[in-house]
Amino acid sequence: MTHKYRNILIHVVFSTSERRDLIPQETLPRLFRYFARLGRNHRIPVLAAGGTSNHSHLLIDMASAGQPTQPSAAPSRIAVWSWCTVVRPYGR
Repeated sequence: MTHKYRNILIHVVFSTSERRDLIPQETLPRLFRYFARLGRNHRIPVLAAGGTSNHSHLLIDMASAGQPTQPSAAPSRIAVWSWCTVVRPYGR
């Protein structure tokens, strides 16, 4: 019997124009929660979110998004890289 396991992780980076420091530090946790909410609304798990005042990183799981018949399991917490702050998904 064959088994299929899809693991499609995508690293997304958003940057401000000319890498100017336009995102206030106190706004970053709110921005990461917003990214988590967007992912949940589109049934795409956001596994990690982080960044600085001039760019943001997301790690998303597209393998789960490819199966619309099964509800995606949104993480209860967003895992983040060591240089990021752990944030709770928006609305929880």
